[in-house]
Amino acid sequence: MTIKLYCFGESGHSYKAALTLNLMGLDWDAIKVDFFAGETRSEAYRSQVNELGEAPVMVDGDVKLTQSGVIQQYLAEKTGKFGGKTKEEEREVLRWILWDNHKLSSMAGMTRFLMNFLPPEKQPAETIAFNRGLLSLLFLTTCQKSKRCSLVSKLHRLQTKVPQSSSQPFDLGCKKAIS
Repeated sequence: MTIKLYCFGESGHSYKAALTLNLMGLDWDAIKVDFFAGETRSEAYRSQVNELGEAPVMVDGDVKLTQSGVIQQYLAEKTGKFGGKTKEEEREVLRWILWDNHKLSSMAGMTRFLMNFLPPEKQPAETIAFNRGLLSLLFLTTCQKSKRCSLVSKLHRLQTKVPQSSSQPFDLGCKKAIS
């Protein structure tokens, strides 16, 4: 059975779920969610897909999961990939998933939105500058601790630099959902 992922290309959390599915080589279909037109706030979406009106949502047979970190953990358990081989490694993976969702993705997502989806005259320059400074500090600290500076640098560019274009939504890995 093909896994279904309800997602939209502008969502960093959808990107994480889609990227995980791709890296694990799983067969999946993207179900495009028209977030900006209000689809996730509709009664149909909330009653049939996710009562909290969020994306991504992954459906694998009888299993329906929300929240990108839980989806990633489920896929690691399902495939035996990227989840750690020992209990210590599993906890370390979980630690980084939680860190990402709490410290990185929320700040990067909000900053990307402020920089790229608001009209220039409504972009709060001081808030964007503060957030970018904090993100840079988070990346620098992570880079020094993980000794994976080139990867961390690439992730930093992906999270904060998004092309501004109203006609072409930024694709964060959920290409199937955009087309």
